[in-house]
Amino acid sequence: MNKENMNNTEAVSAESAKASLKRMTTKQRKLFNTIFIIIFLLIFAGVNVFATFLVKRFPSLELDFTSSGAYSLNTTTEEYVEYMDVEVNIKVLMEEESLLSIDSTYGYQVNQLLRELSKYKKVNLEYVNIEAISMKAMSEKYPDVNWSSADNLLIVEDKATGKYECLGIYDVFAATYDQEYNISFTGQYLEQCVLSSIQKITSDKIVKIALSTGNGEFFNENSDLSSYCAYLPIVLEDNAYEIERVNLLSQSPSEDTDIIIMMAPSVDLTTEAVDNLSLWLSNNGNYGRTLVYVPFDHKEAETPNIDLMLEQWGMKVKEGYISENDLSKGLAMMGDDSKMYSMMDYAEQTYTEGLADKSLSVLMPYCMPVEILDENMAKPLLQSSSMADVVIPSKEDATELNYEYSNGQPLNAAVISTKTNDNEESSQIVVWGSYDGLSDRWTYSAYSSNFNNTAYFINLLNILTDNDAMILVESVDVGGQSIIVTSAQQITVFALFVIVIPVALVVIGLIIWNKRRHR
Repeated sequence: MNKENMNNTEAVSAESAKASLKRMTTKQRKLFNTIFIIIFLLIFAGVNVFATFLVKRFPSLELDFTSSGAYSLNTTTEEYVEYMDVEVNIKVLMEEESLLSIDSTYGYQVNQLLRELSKYKKVNLEYVNIEAISMKAMSEKYPDVNWSSADNLLIVEDKATGKYECLGIYDVFAATYDQEYNISFTGQYLEQCVLSSIQKITSDKIVKIALSTGNGEFFNENSDLSSYCAYLPIVLEDNAYEIERVNLLSQSPSEDTDIIIMMAPSVDLTTEAVDNLSLWLSNNGNYGRTLVYVPFDHKEAETPNIDLMLEQWGMKVKEGYISENDLSKGLAMMGDDSKMYSMMDYAEQTYTEGLADKSLSVLMPYCMPVEILDENMAKPLLQSSSMADVVIPSKEDATELNYEYSNGQPLNAAVISTKTNDNEESSQIVVWGSYDGLSDRWTYSAYSSNFNNTAYFINLLNILTDNDAMILVESVDVGGQSIIVTSAQQITVFALFVIVIPVALVVIGLIIWNKRRHR
């Protein structure tokens, strides 16, 4: 073999060796890619399984992606449980699955909010399987609970003192019935109920409010108008006030009552009832009490005795309604009546300490103006702009309007009058000119969040009674915009991300690997 052939043979051998090395490298690369894909898929599946375990074990890892924060705590709740001085136990008197089954929408929301509460160090959450424990032990520990009832839902307990309150299903959930008495849930009050219970079991003194019922007021349960302001007693209870009803025609206010609310009486108080109220307000010279009077605008039944009592406190309710000529103060959505739906200003920022948002106005529809007769006693709380007038419908023809011009002075929508003893202890009468301003439409409905009606009224009472903190919490509606995951959907999501997608990726990877192997 000559030298040239030897060189050619060596060249061929070298090329063959390179090709062989290249083929080996390609096989190794394919094997490496396959192993990498399998490892990646195993890690992906493992992360999903581990993440599912972590979320169940540690609720704080959950995220709320709803635009309204339907599954997140209200800022008021967060601040309250973060800085409260006590440690509380919240016992759900059923297993978690049973709570979720109460209602697919609001049951899930309540459960998520409970899990959010459990993130805080001072809140201990426990689900109790009542059927699996000793009812004798539970009844001995919580003797005030009616254990024969099937509606018991939560026990909120002060861990240190053992004081507790039991909340039922219909305390926590809002419900309605159809004509066949089938129940449907329409909302939830979990945060309000829990914070109110904490206030009650930890407070040294509960402020008691009496709702007057004997003079045709809205709070008379037999009245056709009893549902007009139905939310107000609920929100008062949610803010740890104890509610009772008193018929001032036949009863004297009790000594332990701190506040009386007269909501639009259509019948005048008797002279004896006025005397009883005056004695109650003076409290044997110790004062410390508050009467809230909301006048009725139908003057078929005159109220001279009430009017005389108010005059003795330096105030007078005038005829007609405040008509707001400042276009920025009228509610445009009410059309021709927009002037009568007046957004009032806070008078010198009176009693606004504690309001979360002082930029929101208090809406006072069809508000009767309150005249101050004695400036040493009475002060304005809420006022119109200086452009407002008073519109007085004719008693003979309601469509005929008379105007009383204010001459550039703000009109009073709410006034407080105070009497003080030598020890600086005070009693007050608050005249609130618009019962519409305390109606459900402006304190509870979808419109309420645009105004400070509920917040200001509760804040005013809190300051007057030295109630430590307002715990007004608005529930968030989950209707139509929520991300609800039922048990069936959880299984579907688990199967999709932990089984279907990983298997699909494996199959695709094997197909690609097989095609490349035969190239």
